[in-house]
Amino acid sequence: MLTIQDEQLARDLEAMAARQHSTVEDLLRTFVASSKPESQTTENNLQEQVSRLREKLYTRARNYWREKGDMHRGSLSNAVLQETFWGFDVNGVPYLKSDVDHQHPPQNALVRLAFSGQRRNLAFSETGVARNSRAILEEHFADHILKRSKRPNGED
Repeated sequence: MLTIQDEQLARDLEAMAARQHSTVEDLLRTFVASSKPESQTTENNLQEQVSRLREKLYTRARNYWREKGDMHRGSLSNAVLQETFWGFDVNGVPYLKSDVDHQHPPQNALVRLAFSGQRRNLAFSETGVARNSRAILEEHFADHILKRSKRPNGED
């Protein structure tokens, strides 16, 4: 177990974590992950990128809620949002899972994609996609984003 004996360093770490609505452990975990050599596995790199993307989305959602005067949602931690956050609609409005009518969800790119596939009679089976959406995003979405980011500008 690590103990930080430098009180100023401990206060600085706690302040940084509070600003990021995170814990000191998560802050240190992110720092350690970013300090690992390039030879680390692609999976760890993808997980880290997904984690950073989530943090940016959660920050964007908190800022929106604060601007609208919803201080409770504006102060939700990353850990809470990881369990409760649904996403954004096409207008950039963030939603928690509890806000969403799953029969008529707010429109966004993923919802449009799903309905488009359904209209084209793509075969759907009970695969647990909804139950496993976080794992699917972590395993496939980050890889997709990485591939797109490595393409020359203008290619899609």
